[in-house]
Amino acid sequence: MAGRTEVMTSRGMVSTAARPEGLALFWQKFGTSYLFMAPFLIFFTVFVVAPVLTAVYLSFTYFNVLEAPRFIGWSNYKLLFLEDDVFIIAIGNTLTFAVITGPIGFFLSFMFAWLINPLKLKTPLALCFYAPSITGAVAMGVVWKIVFSGDRYGYLNNWLLGIGAIDEPYQFLAEQAAIMPVIMFVLARLGIVSAGFLARNIKYAILIIFIVAAVITPDGSPVNQVLVASPMIGLYFVGIVVAWLFGKSKKSDSEEESS
Repeated sequence: MAGRTEVMTSRGMVSTAARPEGLALFWQKFGTSYLFMAPFLIFFTVFVVAPVLTAVYLSFTYFNVLEAPRFIGWSNYKLLFLEDDVFIIAIGNTLTFAVITGPIGFFLSFMFAWLINPLKLKTPLALCFYAPSITGAVAMGVVWKIVFSGDRYGYLNNWLLGIGAIDEPYQFLAEQAAIMPVIMFVLARLGIVSAGFLARNIKYAILIIFIVAAVITPDGSPVNQVLVASPMIGLYFVGIVVAWLFGKSKKSDSEEESS
């Protein structure tokens, strides 16, 4: 009988099932896994692979939708690279974006991992960094836009207007030039922080700034995080100068206590 073998033993002929080989063995091991992957593979092939291959084919043809594609060779590519100035600019912008998001993005990832690793709270901090990437960009954008919306319907603005703290909605997502220096000025005048304290803890400040930048940039792009964090880091240095100029010195404190 097919698929079975007979083995001679001391008790006579014994029929045993043959082990699967080739495709049957592969299906026995991985068939279930590929069945679970099948929906994704089908949709990916239909909506990604097929359109890309179709676009590559059409790039070598003249096609105006109304007529059948007509093969014209490399004419479209000659037109793009030799006669279209906008396309060359787009290529340059794309390469620049690729360089920034690629090597620079990897470098920043390793740097942040190195900064977080020795900290006791590295797990929550890592979660803060990865949350924008894990969570859908649309969901993150909707949530944070509602909280910090610049109209009366924003949660924070609505609360501040309700308690009479502000007369009109404040643009939290737009006005950030003076926030950090003002905060540091107040803390320095109260004697809570000093310029030396801020300078010694600058690496932790940069880490926190990038965490905030990761939270308020819903798409989780390293480029957008750097663009958001850079002015905040600059304002932090301005805050150090403000704290040095207007902060309380130990000498003035001792004079006040002696008097």
